[in-house]
Amino acid sequence: MTMPPPTRFPPIPGVRYVPAREVRPQPLESSIPGVRYVPAREVSPQSPTSPSPHVSPSPHVSPSPHDNFQQGPLHAHSAPPVLVAPKSTAATHTSNSQQVRGAKIDMGVEQLSGFTPHDGKLFHSTSSKAWEGLGKAGGLVPATMLKDYDIERVTGEGDIFVPKEKGGIHCGQGDLGLGRAMAYFELTQDSSHFSPHLHTNQQLHAEIKQARHIIRNWDIKGGFYHQDNSRSTLGLEQVRNRLRQLETEKSLRDTMPQRPRNTEPYPMMFEFGTSNGDRMLRMERISPRIGEVAVKEPVKFEENLHRVFVPVDNLEHARGQLHRMLGPRHSVDVIPYESLQQTLHEQRNEERDPDKAYRARAALHNKAGTYKAISRSEAEIGELYDEAAATLPLRTPNY
Repeated sequence: MTMPPPTRFPPIPGVRYVPAREVRPQPLESSIPGVRYVPAREVSPQSPTSPSPHVSPSPHVSPSPHDNFQQGPLHAHSAPPVLVAPKSTAATHTSNSQQVRGAKIDMGVEQLSGFTPHDGKLFHSTSSKAWEGLGKAGGLVPATMLKDYDIERVTGEGDIFVPKEKGGIHCGQGDLGLGRAMAYFELTQDSSHFSPHLHTNQQLHAEIKQARHIIRNWDIKGGFYHQDNSRSTLGLEQVRNRLRQLETEKSLRDTMPQRPRNTEPYPMMFEFGTSNGDRMLRMERISPRIGEVAVKEPVKFEENLHRVFVPVDNLEHARGQLHRMLGPRHSVDVIPYESLQQTLHEQRNEERDPDKAYRARAALHNKAGTYKAISRSEAEIGELYDEAAATLPLRTPNY
């Protein structure tokens, strides 16, 4: 059968017809600055969250913030997460417009629509500086067990006020405990005792100098500085631990004097259950009046963690950390702390649910009381440092 000759169309001025064999696929050009479309043949068969260490990022794409974890196991029998050294300073903060911040907070409020801080919930606050240790341990561990995981404490209350590391993970339980944990969250955000990066260079230098002086001239054998009517006590080991934290901060500033503000630590609060479904966590009640308990065993995130609260500008970083620790299919929600605040303020006036209103008021009241009490203890411990520095006899030259 003879095929008919190809149809010819009358020529159109300015238009050239190209035979099919001359057509060549052209790379797509993106109209979005910094974004390059990648042909399918260039896509690695590996997971996009676990790039091969032999393949460097495209020069046209800004690499995602790097941290100390590779992607965590997807299944319980998979190998544990592998720690790798960070290649660069990770950005912890995202610059959000007021409109975007508001939208994220509103979404968090919606996620918390059924939230109630009942006694089956525990809350614990810390700093994002703990992410590396959390990755090593797979969750929270008591301070006295950190050495078992080759972890050095870099954050938390520790022995700031009492000369002894805690033998359990101190948490808040229920509505009162939520308020207590919220106070620690806000102290981590506001207080240089919890977050030395808040010090100015002058303040940091002065406190390091004072701590070195106290250590060099300490002459109270087995004794402590203390004040009447105060639980705050100052011992030699406390001063050494504080100096270690301060010098760690100084070392960071020395190596990176122009540290970008968007790489600074941020506070975070974990919500997890008193039971992982199979059994109850081993807990000791410290003070039911303020909702404080001590968990006497590690709390594994894969089994117990329900939510993480962080400032709205740190959502992306926290989600990335959990994604690498727990795998891409984890069910943990990361919610703006601002959403929790808004939720509690709305719930405390909830007339249709008196129990929910009572719990919200209890949480907010205990938060205010705890924040005030710990701030007072901070002032007292500062006075003890000043007293020790002024009264200890000079054994070696001060410097």
